[in-house]
Amino acid sequence: MANSVLVRHYMTRPMTVNQNVSVAEASQVILQNKLSGIVVVNDAGELVGMLSELDCLDSIVDAAYNGGVPGAAKVSDVMTKDVETNHPDEDILNVAKSRLQKSLTSPALLNRNRYKLFTFFLQPGPMRAKKQRRIL
Repeated sequence: MANSVLVRHYMTRPMTVNQNVSVAEASQVILQNKLSGIVVVNDAGELVGMLSELDCLDSIVDAAYNGGVPGAAKVSDVMTKDVETNHPDEDILNVAKSRLQKSLTSPALLNRNRYKLFTFFLQPGPMRAKKQRRIL
């Protein structure tokens, strides 16, 4: 495409949490930073999943209902492990169309390498990039 905009033009470093932290800790990071979800990494900083607000709420309500400790579950036990990724050189409109057809409004993750983990967000309404900080 002659006038295409590439995914790389909207890539930012994502905010992350380690898979071994509690849902309560990850929820705090999500809430404090006004995110809808967060990238989950292992001890080596490699992408292992995504944790959404809904994942956190489901876990907390389930624990409360079943007599557990709300928020005590590990992120690795409740996160989405099968994360769809995209390449930086893909056309952003094609990626957006594909993700919206699949009802995927979560981050499109790119490059599972620790030093090249970037993301961009697709949201209902006008598409905009959200900048995020990296934390471990």
